[in-house]
Amino acid sequence: MSSETETVEEETVSDRSPLDIWEDWYHVPVLSVLVAFMFWVRIQARDRFLRGDGILYRGNDAFYHYREVQYAVENWPFTMAFDPWTRFPFGNASGGQFGSLFDQIVATAALIVGLGDPSNETVRTVLLYAPAVFGTLTAIPVYYLGKHYAGRLSGVFAVFVFALVPGTILTRATVGFADHHIAEAFFLSIALLMVARALRVAQREKPVYELVADRDWETLRSPAVASVLAGVAIALYMWTWPPGIVFVGILGVFFTISLSLDYVRGRSPDHSAFVGVVALSTTLVMLIPKTGSLSFTTTTISLTQYFLVFAVAVGCAFMAWLAREWDDRELSTAGYPAAIAGAIVVSLVLFAVVLPEGFDLIVGNVERVLALGSSDTGRTVGEVQAVPLGSVGSFMTGQFGLTYLTAVFGLFWLTSHLVFAGDAYRSDELLLVVLTVFFTLMALTQRRFFYYLAIPVFVLNAWMFGQVIKLLDVPTTVERLGDIEGYQVLTLVAVLLLVTVPLVGPLAPTTAASAANQTGPGESVYWAQSSDWMQENTPAPGTYANPDGEAMEYYGTYERTEDFDYPEGAYGVMSWWDYGHWITVEGERIPNANPFQQGPRPASAFLQTTNETRAELILEALPSLDERDEHISNLSNAQLREIVAQQTEQEAGEDTRYVMIDDQMASNKFSPITRWAGADYADYIGVQEYRLGGNRTANLQGMNERFENTMLSRMYYHDAQGLSHYRLVHETQSDTTILSVAQQTEGGIQATNFINRRLTPQVLSSIRDPTSGLVPYDVRQESTVKTYERVEGATLEGSVNTSNATSVTAYVTLNGTADQRQFSYYQTVETDADGNFEMTVPYPTEETLGPEDGYTNSSVRAVTNYTVFTGSLADQDLSRVNRLVMLQNMEQPQQIGQADVPEPAIHEGDSITVEMESLSEAMNGNETTDNSTDGNATDGNTTDGNATDGNTTDGNTTNGTSGAGDGSNTTTTAAIDARSMTAVAP
Repeated sequence: MSSETETVEEETVSDRSPLDIWEDWYHVPVLSVLVAFMFWVRIQARDRFLRGDGILYRGNDAFYHYREVQYAVENWPFTMAFDPWTRFPFGNASGGQFGSLFDQIVATAALIVGLGDPSNETVRTVLLYAPAVFGTLTAIPVYYLGKHYAGRLSGVFAVFVFALVPGTILTRATVGFADHHIAEAFFLSIALLMVARALRVAQREKPVYELVADRDWETLRSPAVASVLAGVAIALYMWTWPPGIVFVGILGVFFTISLSLDYVRGRSPDHSAFVGVVALSTTLVMLIPKTGSLSFTTTTISLTQYFLVFAVAVGCAFMAWLAREWDDRELSTAGYPAAIAGAIVVSLVLFAVVLPEGFDLIVGNVERVLALGSSDTGRTVGEVQAVPLGSVGSFMTGQFGLTYLTAVFGLFWLTSHLVFAGDAYRSDELLLVVLTVFFTLMALTQRRFFYYLAIPVFVLNAWMFGQVIKLLDVPTTVERLGDIEGYQVLTLVAVLLLVTVPLVGPLAPTTAASAANQTGPGESVYWAQSSDWMQENTPAPGTYANPDGEAMEYYGTYERTEDFDYPEGAYGVMSWWDYGHWITVEGERIPNANPFQQGPRPASAFLQTTNETRAELILEALPSLDERDEHISNLSNAQLREIVAQQTEQEAGEDTRYVMIDDQMASNKFSPITRWAGADYADYIGVQEYRLGGNRTANLQGMNERFENTMLSRMYYHDAQGLSHYRLVHETQSDTTILSVAQQTEGGIQATNFINRRLTPQVLSSIRDPTSGLVPYDVRQESTVKTYERVEGATLEGSVNTSNATSVTAYVTLNGTADQRQFSYYQTVETDADGNFEMTVPYPTEETLGPEDGYTNSSVRAVTNYTVFTGSLADQDLSRVNRLVMLQNMEQPQQIGQADVPEPAIHEGDSITVEMESLSEAMNGNETTDNSTDGNATDGNTTDGNATDGNTTDGNTTNGTSGAGDGSNTTTTAAIDARSMTAVAP
């Protein structure tokens, strides 16, 4: 009997034609080609992320994901619960969005590729390709979503559209963009698919309460299994991104509408309610092993997730129960939705009263995600900025071509279909409509969510395509291929052209291939230079000034705490929060602020302060400012001193030792920096006289005296001249030109909005165009990244012969990193009435210490000792004049002395006595050939673009600046030096 059956089956298969087989399997080769194309598009820029000694990534968060992945590799399957290597001096309970399922999957892949013991390079390589893999794999659930809603051919069409769009869902999935974003989209599309399928199964199988009460598991098996899978998918999505609780909130809105619609239209709400209860109960259970906090928060699995998941599940059960009660009491059907609305209002009021913290958190996040409610500080992050309503059309076109219009048309068509379908409407189609509306609001509120909106756009296009095929009655089987009509072919071709032409060349402004190729590691290249230097030339945390101390374990496991007790010799690195992950991962040092937006207010306050004393107080008080950092700008110096005086021994020992500043902080990013603390950005701009080309001058808007005196500007543009506790220890050999641009008009020279910005190739091209009328001014050229060490400083003290107070100046000549430039540090103070003076200087005249001693191997070295003289410096460029010429330009030089400062003195705060003698005695027989030049008057220093070092051309080399740092010339001039002249001049 069995052999006869096998013979019949073999004959049946052999009788099938190739066309029959193609009909069953055509989607496999077609999808394979599309998926291969998608993967190639997403990895084509891979070589840009490779450098000689390692692999870099795009953006900031990707580097911290590498840290989490590497930790998971070493501690598989666990992720890091607490990290003291960021947010000094408190540490950070990372969890949540980092150390999530995304990192665990990448770590598992690295272990497989590395045969259980992957090298750092293997881990970095796997993470490099991870976003491209996730982005490509997202095509699979997109295909099944299209197939679910409109058939197999429509599923293929959805992937076809996906393969061509150049928007955010593509750029987040390119090689090197190693963030969790595309993993969110991948797991979200799976969750949507599973929920839609569970709703379809429930509509078909019609599970009701009686079946549950009777334990008729055979009948309930299919809807129960489908619902459990939906719950698992939702949980996996939230494991990847805990703030994805927003999806559960959207499901809550959907179930409220769907169950109400079921009852009004005479359909039992039990069917969809069964899916909600079972799926979300499953999700609730799966959240337990990922719990990160027992408070209300959104960035990790917490009470927020538990509460909302439970509330929606209970809400579904309540609505199903209320419908039965409504029937039993024979109440008006129309009153049911009103009763539900009233119950929701009462529940929200009770929630607000009983758990106000949780209520405020949820309401605040709803506003931030759905209602254009981002804060000013939130808007300093590019990906969370809203889309201007006047630019929605152009923005949508850039994201999706014309497929967004077909999606909009499909949305209205599908909605009208639901309205007129009566009790035959499909709940899963309503789900698609609700999700599309909410994802649209999310995308317009925070543009990062365009990779969410892309999913319903693809599915709605698939649904539209399926409807067109139905309307045209296009043959889709082999038997009917001969019946196809010309108009059907033309219509399908027109649909394909509508989708394809705006997304492929030559008419598309940007294709998927070109958009994916416009990526690279960006600024991380320059920061990697500084971070690598820091890792090799500064003491490991735990050994600063404590060489016998034990270095902190970089991949150690630490207990979660609100305020980590750092060991003696640990220290922080002050910089803007954007760069925190680079400092942690590439530099293996501990930043004060990070891209988790932890510590931005103290950083903002420090960078903006115009007084070194206050800057020191901010850093000293930082270990006690966690709860007050939002108000740090309002604290007086006296209040800061009081905070410092009340610190515990632990807090007093948690010092910030380095400051890192780059070109963007000093230019384009300064405006966002001002939004967190201190004055408004407009307070740093004023009208001044600037020197233009050809000896012309003009009164134009530029950065004013207040900006020039900020700690940020004094460190970046002025090499910390006059500061007592900050010495430059490293700067990148790459330079950046920063300038302002004016417009030449018939009425004269007028300022533009391009003020204190980085010079880009596009701006340079415009300036060189003689027809543009653009005129550069206030041109400065500096190293891209500068690193300072915060030291106690050595005190130079002495006395001069005078009957009145007078000025005393000290200066020393220094060589920059790799002798790339030479510049001078100087400081001026006033003596007392008896002629006594003292000043604290940060640079040693000889380098004798290094990381093995608990200190820094500085790349900036003194080439002279300190020269101390009475009077102040005239407006001279110290890097271009020799010592003798400078002495001749001193204001009232009468006495002079020399001082050697050993390196231990600047760390221990030692005092050094300077013996002063009359200038005539000093110059009579004491000037040697070596001393007359001091290595300053060389061609290399006057032509390499670094000779001016931004100190003598920007109006800040006055007595006030060299002293307290509060004064500057009222007239600012900006001479273009040799290097920047070459870069800017037409």
